[in-house]
Amino acid sequence: MAAAAVVGLLAIGLGISMSGSRSGGDPHDHVYDLLRRTVRGAVPGVATEFHWGYRAPARWETACPLIPRATSGWSPVSVSVDFVDRDAPATITAQLNAALSRHGWARHDEVVTVGQGRTAHWTLAVSGGRPASAFAYAVPAGSDHWTLSAGWRPPGPVGEPCP
Repeated sequence: MAAAAVVGLLAIGLGISMSGSRSGGDPHDHVYDLLRRTVRGAVPGVATEFHWGYRAPARWETACPLIPRATSGWSPVSVSVDFVDRDAPATITAQLNAALSRHGWARHDEVVTVGQGRTAHWTLAVSGGRPASAFAYAVPAGSDHWTLSAGWRPPGPVGEPCP
């Protein structure tokens, strides 16, 4: 009886150990916290109506049984802030660029949607993973309502949860 109890405890301990040792992810939410602080700190000081659009740290997602060959894995890290700034778009992106550049972000504007023109885009090298990426844009285009979003895909498998 005692031997069975010991074997049972060892099996439970091994199960707990195995579930906590998934490769990849964002240990201790390091990158999530970095993106959250950086994005919040980059919003121009004259901006008003600041609010978080979303904040999502990396989490382990179980494969959706309804999707053939879906995999369990990590969700991306993502943060977004919305704010109002009545300055000219070039002034706003220059202020965002100055704030992000101080933290090591490099600007690489790109066309995200055909016909929309170039969108302000930055990348940041992240130790142990792909670069993080940030975008800033007015919503709707030409308005004084802005979104600054940042995201990062952690190393390891990618989760495909049910929609």
